[in-house]
Amino acid sequence: MSMNVLANAEINDGYRMASRVRGQGAMRHAGPDNDQAAPVVVTRPGRVKISVLRFDPGAPGTFDLDESVDTFALLFPVSGGARVLLDGASIPLVQPNAVVVGRGGGRIELSQDADLLVMRVPRVAAQICASAQHGGARRVARDVLQLNLVHADRLRGALNDLVPCDADEEQGAIVLDELVSALAMQHGVDAAFPMSRSLSFARAQLDRSGSALVSHEELAGKAGVTGKTLQRGFKACLGMTVAQYSLAVRLHRTRGCLRCDGELRSLSEIARGAGFPSTVSFSRAYQKLFDETPTQTRSLVFRVNNVRHIDSA
Repeated sequence: MSMNVLANAEINDGYRMASRVRGQGAMRHAGPDNDQAAPVVVTRPGRVKISVLRFDPGAPGTFDLDESVDTFALLFPVSGGARVLLDGASIPLVQPNAVVVGRGGGRIELSQDADLLVMRVPRVAAQICASAQHGGARRVARDVLQLNLVHADRLRGALNDLVPCDADEEQGAIVLDELVSALAMQHGVDAAFPMSRSLSFARAQLDRSGSALVSHEELAGKAGVTGKTLQRGFKACLGMTVAQYSLAVRLHRTRGCLRCDGELRSLSEIARGAGFPSTVSFSRAYQKLFDETPTQTRSLVFRVNNVRHIDSA
């Protein structure tokens, strides 16, 4: 089908570690908001392609959805209406509703003078976002899910902001975050983003391991999968290798220790307790994740506590 492209944007997903303390946005997550909780793990999984398509009166009013298994589509009618045709079913698409097509294929029929925003989202990006928000290791359901945007004001506002202009990286991250939230709220998180039991078990094992170093092979065996499957699943759902996730868990735990008033151990003792071979390697990894050294974290807590002490005197 011939279409006039009104706006196109390729958006790098702007996710980072949600625990970074300077200059970074943080994703919401279901776990307790403290540094000893399991880290919210996100990364840069790909690009979100956004385009606004307008019906061309001189061409047939239908077009095919992307067949790619690596993406799914969010369809949002800016004006007019459309129908999604998939597996013999016809799903109406008019405001204030949107439709998420979780698998490749299908066809869209546009009404006269309809504007339709088509957002193609990498599966990995949504899976990382869902795992961060709701815990475990989650995948995108390969279904067609309708969304009533009356009950998703923030998502509707974010989508409307995309229509008149090109979207930047921050907007893309906001839309994806709100999309995952809306799908979980209206359909239930386990229906919209089914949890992988084996990968979620492995993640929970690492979350509970504390300073213990768990071998990749041992973890895969306990989860009932091969090492290759475990590694591939962690990358797809958490955006990290098993080793990177384990490192993040240990660093978050040390950060919790450093911010505790009753922690009297030296940095070298904390480093050894977390399984690091030296204070240098610990400090380097810590600074890379949190944008500050362990000493700076401890000093900041000391200064804050002194201020509180003076204020209460």
